[in-house]
Amino acid sequence: MRVAPGRRGARHPGAGVSAVGWRRLLHRSHAAATLVLLASGVLLQAPDLRAGLVGGYGREISLVHRAAGVLFVLVPLAALLRAGRPLARDALRRLDPPDPRAWRQLHLVLSLGATPLLALTGLLPWLGARIPAAIGDLALEAHAALAWLFLAMLAAHLLAVRRKLGARFRDLREGRASPGDEPGDPLELPDEPGRS
Repeated sequence: MRVAPGRRGARHPGAGVSAVGWRRLLHRSHAAATLVLLASGVLLQAPDLRAGLVGGYGREISLVHRAAGVLFVLVPLAALLRAGRPLARDALRRLDPPDPRAWRQLHLVLSLGATPLLALTGLLPWLGARIPAAIGDLALEAHAALAWLFLAMLAAHLLAVRRKLGARFRDLREGRASPGDEPGDPLELPDEPGRS
């Protein structure tokens, strides 16, 4: 078994990008999409707030919400297609007890479970008249409830990593790191026979 140190040179055979790289891309793009989806979703659901902040623009905000929703779905699918096995092994490793940081396991399970549900409940209303109105209404209710779950998960996640984020920003501010530098993040990848 070899260990990928999380640097650009460490690659999973055939993946083109290291598994750690895919996990980071997945995290960053999913975080960005989630933030845009939460912000635009609040503005779509609160027209008075939207009018006070941006003066309307409901259609434009809806378009931004949908575009972020597409990113929310496509990046995880691309990551699974390109580095599915190493990502799955990493997820299973993270779920393997004992973990003194049990919140990470809960966060991972909720993320893996809620993400496809949120995507599905966001997609169903796009179908409009092709589905019964009751199903569309139920999907919107479930979508809103899942969005609140994601907001709570985001708050818990940020609280849990606040020390790491603080140290990272201090390092950047004091010149001990640059924005492109990444701390080491080892991910065990098994050697696969027959692949170089």
